[in-house]
Amino acid sequence: MADPPLDSLALLASTAAPITGSAFSEPSYAFSAPEQHQPVASTSKQPYIPPASSATAFFPESAQLLEPLQARFSPNASSLLNAPGGASQGTPETTSDRGRRSSPPTLSMTELAQAKEAALQNLTSNAPPARVRQPEPIEVRESDPIDMHVLSELQAGQLFEHYHTRMNAFIILLDPFLHTVNYVRNNSTVLFTSILAVSAKFLRPDLYPMLISSARHLTGRAIIDGKVSLGLIQSILLQVYWKEPEDRTAWLRIGEAIRMGFQLHLHDYRTTPLPDDETEARQTMDRERTWIDLCAFDQTFFLQGSAEDDAYHQANMHDPVFSVPAWLEETKRYGVVDDLEQGADFEWMKVQRLSKDIARAPAASARSIAQHVQGLLDASYARYLESSSSDAFAVGSRSWIRVNFWLSAASLAFARAMLTAVGTDSDWTAKWLLASSAFVDAFEIVAKHGYIAYWQDTLGITLFTMGEFCLKIFAKLYPGDQHAILGWMERIYRACEAASSDTNSTAAFICRFFQSCIRVVCSPPASTDTEGSGAVAAGVAVMPPPPAPAQSHDGLFAKHAAFSIGDNLDSSYWESLLPGMTTDWSWLEQPMEDLVQT
Repeated sequence: MADPPLDSLALLASTAAPITGSAFSEPSYAFSAPEQHQPVASTSKQPYIPPASSATAFFPESAQLLEPLQARFSPNASSLLNAPGGASQGTPETTSDRGRRSSPPTLSMTELAQAKEAALQNLTSNAPPARVRQPEPIEVRESDPIDMHVLSELQAGQLFEHYHTRMNAFIILLDPFLHTVNYVRNNSTVLFTSILAVSAKFLRPDLYPMLISSARHLTGRAIIDGKVSLGLIQSILLQVYWKEPEDRTAWLRIGEAIRMGFQLHLHDYRTTPLPDDETEARQTMDRERTWIDLCAFDQTFFLQGSAEDDAYHQANMHDPVFSVPAWLEETKRYGVVDDLEQGADFEWMKVQRLSKDIARAPAASARSIAQHVQGLLDASYARYLESSSSDAFAVGSRSWIRVNFWLSAASLAFARAMLTAVGTDSDWTAKWLLASSAFVDAFEIVAKHGYIAYWQDTLGITLFTMGEFCLKIFAKLYPGDQHAILGWMERIYRACEAASSDTNSTAAFICRFFQSCIRVVCSPPASTDTEGSGAVAAGVAVMPPPPAPAQSHDGLFAKHAAFSIGDNLDSSYWESLLPGMTTDWSWLEQPMEDLVQT
């Protein structure tokens, strides 16, 4: 900071109030000088200059600033003192006086206050940047649904409890010990509103439209303003998982969340143990759990989709940067039971990914990979479902039901891939039939406990893939196997019909898809006209046994299936789950020889 101009200081000095007689006044301040410093009347009417020792009487801390002040003001002291309103011009200063002077210049109160302010500003501006404490940004808490009287604190608590007890296990994102009503409300308005919204979708449908609208508004505004936060990422994940059935923005929004995760360095690997403080440890786990979820979301939809390579859509986040099993072992003591299912979920995704490689590999290579995949499956079953394992879930518990379903889905994907690679004349046809039966059994348990309603898009894609393959391979199988396929479709249809809360629910879309599949396999392939063909209206099989496999019927059956399904199915819903998928159902017209080797 540059030294103040001399003219400015002289002007400040000249503004000091003059002394009349023995009265001393300082109009700029609300206090007077101490009595021991009262001036003696002067006949020359010159202003009084207090002794140097009294200069710090009003500002004791200014003593530390006197040395730099002397260096700045001493060269001009004589000019200041000889300026109008300064020291008496009739008292000349000798050379010896100047040599003996070691004390700061004698300044008026106004000058001293101004000089101190200038010196403080100079010290601040010249201080090393590392020593300057920057003020932390103050995040203003936005109005939330409670502030806006949409619901009460009691109702918010009920929605939070419903979320943690019924919903979080399906996404495995939040810690019930950390994400309490007060904690989330005070730390992230957007996350607080999103939790209320997704919970109200099932518990308080009357509040859902207003809450989800507010959550989307807060999310969109934060993205536009570039306000990246952990709560914002978690809000996006919640809204994507429990999105509206025909919402097609899931893939794009997950991409935004992944970018935010990189910006917050969620992908950085922690090389030190968790903090000793429990709150800090749970906050650290919260960041790491969110990154695990981002990795899972990035690959889930495409791993269960068509057999085409999904590398175009993926962000190459197949696995977190750390070992999920090791993370689960380290965090187990904090009692977040939902986390323990994450290990089984990643085993399922690993098998799904390897199964895609198997389906595209030559038969010999596929058999080699199959040994490794079978080992993964056996180890997962032993770890999570066998009672002798320390990590096993209690039979019949929610975790056991979910993990049993995921491992059944992984086994089915593996058998389907091997059947595609080695052909229907191998023993893998029987293995696929066995895996399909076990999969349907596991799904019926899920439906029986009411989990279909909360299990959103991933469940829909898994069942769609199963039905798609059944239709493709149906004509290649013998009548007994065809009857088995028809029975599985009917069981899935019945379970989803019972779970359909409305025509726009996930269960309702699955139900209508399998109803159309049943109509296709129960209708004669000789004509594409469904009227009078004997197709069941409600999806119950009443047709005679389907004919034995016949190569001549393959193309006609496929065209009939494409016509029937494309004419009756909610194509926009399935397209929203599988980005890039066409809605003309042309995949059914693919020759069976291109799908399964013979």
